[in-house]
Amino acid sequence: MNDIRQLIGKGRLQEALETLIAAVPAHLQNDATLLQTRLNQLERSERLGVLGYSEAGIERAKITHAILELCTDISNVEEITQNQSADPTRTYRLANIHRLLNAALNDDDLQTLCLLHFETVYNNFAVGQTKAQRILALLDHVKRTAQMDKLLQTLQADHPVQYAQHEPYL
Repeated sequence: MNDIRQLIGKGRLQEALETLIAAVPAHLQNDATLLQTRLNQLERSERLGVLGYSEAGIERAKITHAILELCTDISNVEEITQNQSADPTRTYRLANIHRLLNAALNDDDLQTLCLLHFETVYNNFAVGQTKAQRILALLDHVKRTAQMDKLLQTLQADHPVQYAQHEPYL
């Protein structure tokens, strides 16, 4: 992923995306393809003069940020896969994990958890988003990036009473 970051630093966004698409795991392939589509549409709009310089710059910055977040997600998955000692066949009951998150965390606690441990999720929180929407975003992220064990371990450490009450159902 460092080579992709270096390409971005040199302003070679198209090349960075091509490298990313070649390296991305299957479960994140659609995200990378959508980013490439966005970049191609941006470049086309620039050539046609449809977008002004500042609008194009903003969109390019958004695409760059999304590429870097995807690189971080991939790095997290690789790190967890290398360090994971949990049973790979384990399944999770997402509805019960949702209940645990809802019971253990108020909105401020949820935001703090995401800021400290799942920054990609935190960065995508929007003003006016409900606690339930934020919980769903967190669950979607940890499921896609194979970080469910990290979430559960964090909840167990930070909220042991609520975790113990829900653990048999997770």
